[in-house]
Amino acid sequence: MRVTVRQMQPDDAAMHRDFIAGLDPGDLRFRFGSRIDEVPPAKLRSVTKVDHEREATLVAIATTGAEDPQIVGEIRIQDDIDAPRSEFAIAVRSDRQRRGLGRRLLESAIAFCRARGVRLLYGLVDPSNAAMIGLARRLGFDVEDKTGAKVVVSLEL
Repeated sequence: MRVTVRQMQPDDAAMHRDFIAGLDPGDLRFRFGSRIDEVPPAKLRSVTKVDHEREATLVAIATTGAEDPQIVGEIRIQDDIDAPRSEFAIAVRSDRQRRGLGRRLLESAIAFCRARGVRLLYGLVDPSNAAMIGLARRLGFDVEDKTGAKVVVSLEL
């Protein structure tokens, strides 16, 4: 399997819908911040049609010789309006986790943000998401439990 990371494109909507359908309920909760059974179509459309001045979605696309390309992971980056910082939200397809895709996506987001002049990249992580917290620590993010409900991971760029 070959995986490439690139920006989401509008014609990726069907692949993205299939990607979201492949997430377990717990992974959906980690990605969207609350328990949901499915992502509404309007939300799916908003992910593929982004305001490139303030946001981006990077996707990991897996290709094999026999199958159509598939999105196996995504990281959404949204700039704050009032400061040179960006928030990220990440998801890796449930059956493709623990293979380095999350690390690759987060490293790609770091490079993307640095190139855009972002000074701080941060994410709000569910305290029970030990894998994400561990990845953030390994990549040098500060990890703070500020709210009790979310852990803030942040990296000065």
